[in-house]
Amino acid sequence: MCLFLMVGSRSCLNHKHHGSATFLIFFLRKYTKAEGKHNHYSLFYPYIRRLSAPHAFFSTIHFHLFFHLKQIFMRKMFLFIMIAGMLAACNHDTKVADSSETKDVKPAVPLPYKLAYSSSFEMGNPEYSAMILQGSWKDWENNTMDNMKSWVADTILAFHSDNSMIKGVDSLTARWKRGRAGYTSVIDTVHSVVPLYSTDKKENWVLVWATEINTDTKGKIDTMDLMETWRINKDGKADRLYQYDRHTRKK
Repeated sequence: MCLFLMVGSRSCLNHKHHGSATFLIFFLRKYTKAEGKHNHYSLFYPYIRRLSAPHAFFSTIHFHLFFHLKQIFMRKMFLFIMIAGMLAACNHDTKVADSSETKDVKPAVPLPYKLAYSSSFEMGNPEYSAMILQGSWKDWENNTMDNMKSWVADTILAFHSDNSMIKGVDSLTARWKRGRAGYTSVIDTVHSVVPLYSTDKKENWVLVWATEINTDTKGKIDTMDLMETWRINKDGKADRLYQYDRHTRKK
């Protein structure tokens, strides 16, 4: 113990660590009071007192300031670690929930027929739905079909409900303009439009269900239900049409 104190005091003298000398005095007081060794304290106190006297007061302030700042730092560090742990736990729970939802895939239902085209579909691009409704329905209703080349492919193949087949965008435009000229009024009500994407065939489709009320040039009014199935090519244009209606079978 004596050797430790002498070395520590010599170090304080060489490096001018007066705060360390003050700490030694504090330690000696506690140690000698606890152990009843007042002779050790009285032996080293004058030597250490001379080392700490010039800056004892300021060193004590520095010690308490350091201890106080250390406590504040540890408290904030503990709070930061606790918040980080809570955020990490929440993030982990979210990832677990997302993974469980992703894995919740319904098993395939066996069908009585082997499908010739595809049974693997998902929701498609809604922009294609807007394109078909504007071009095939709203433009037909308003008799404004001069811009069909903006959404119909040059290689369009259209199968109409009257069993006619039209090939090419120019032929289809001419056919629709002749048909629309036979009506003074057309009112369309679209019941549903569904964009679909075949994941195995890599093709986009748009399905439309609607009802149309026509008034011809003689004032005759007719109503028919229509179903259209459009295929969209890789350029984002319609290149296939399958059309069905109730009107042709009402005889």
